[in-house]
Amino acid sequence: MKPETHILKMTAAAVKGLADISFEGSGGRDASGFPVDGIATIRVRGSIIKEPYIVKQTIRADFIHLLSLPRHDKTSGDLLLVTSYVSEKIGEQLRAANIHFVDMAGNAFLAEKDLYLFV
Repeated sequence: MKPETHILKMTAAAVKGLADISFEGSGGRDASGFPVDGIATIRVRGSIIKEPYIVKQTIRADFIHLLSLPRHDKTSGDLLLVTSYVSEKIGEQLRAANIHFVDMAGNAFLAEKDLYLFV
């Protein structure tokens, strides 16, 4: 099993009590031309959200900056980062950049018009 597949399965299981997440791994690019791994469908309390996602085994602060660059104009929509673990410090940086995330430990951040989820 590829590491990315393992991360997707474990992440979906970790947040199961809060949200139902499914991943369609078609790859490609989002509206701003940023490469993504697919589209995530997130179901939370009756809301359904579809977002492009990327899977990374680990993340560093410089990567957060790269993720936020194409989103300054807000025309590309949201992005979901799926990873093995988001530390408190990295989580703060992701939230400040409005980058949604879920990890294998059950940490999550989603901020939409009618939905706010932060674990």
